[in-house]
Amino acid sequence: MKTYNHAEGYKRLIVDGKMMLEHRYIMEQFLGRKLEKNEVVHHKNGNKQDNRIENLEILTQSEHALEHSKQRQVSTIDIVCPCCLQSFKKALNKYKYAVKMGYKNIYCSRKCKGIATGFKAD
Repeated sequence: MKTYNHAEGYKRLIVDGKMMLEHRYIMEQFLGRKLEKNEVVHHKNGNKQDNRIENLEILTQSEHALEHSKQRQVSTIDIVCPCCLQSFKKALNKYKYAVKMGYKNIYCSRKCKGIATGFKAD
């Protein structure tokens, strides 16, 4: 069968006149049944082009989301709170956003921000 590239990097093919993701088709053929709506075919090695059955597994949508969240690495930056002088980590993307928005100080907690700015913490 001829395969086509999907915009997100997956391979597609035409089955019975319908475009289908190749990894889902391969899993359905392996199982001998259609996939359920809540079943996601996950590429174990992360390569969306590697549709060998050994590289594919069925997960629920929530299991799949959890699997990808484990793989996602968040870059952090070390910051010292200007109020209590405690060192803490902040997600780099959140730090960059705060700087872009013009925040002069970034605090370790709402309590420290409240103390420093004169407002009560929630």
